[in-house]
Amino acid sequence: MLSQQDAIPSDAFARAFILAQSGAAALLDVEYTFIAISGGLKQAVGAAASLLKGGNLRAIATPRVDGLLGTHIAEMIRPGSPILSISHTDVGALVGGVLLRRTWSVLRVDGIRLLLCQDEVIGEGGSPPPLDLRYITLDDISD
Repeated sequence: MLSQQDAIPSDAFARAFILAQSGAAALLDVEYTFIAISGGLKQAVGAAASLLKGGNLRAIATPRVDGLLGTHIAEMIRPGSPILSISHTDVGALVGGVLLRRTWSVLRVDGIRLLLCQDEVIGEGGSPPPLDLRYITLDDISD
């Protein structure tokens, strides 16, 4: 069994992780193209889910998220960056009226950087709350 797993492409494990998520989660490449989306995200966005896979996040991103992609998240996915994860509060773009805690994390698979995005519903809200950026860096996890 283990020898069979050695033949599986490493990104398959990252994709399986996303598919196993019950909540809203997505795996993107460094160009912000959706590689995999969770069942929870498919359920949350309904028919729009078919537009996500293979699509680019920037095409549907709110101005707030687009600004983060161009600054903070771009820095996080840069090779050598000490930033491992960034989270912030936002309202749902595809599911209106939902207040989210969105977490972006970097995954390295065979030297390739992938971006994991997970949304946790924390309430209801119509207008974007304060951004409340939080970072996790290498220093934060050092013992």
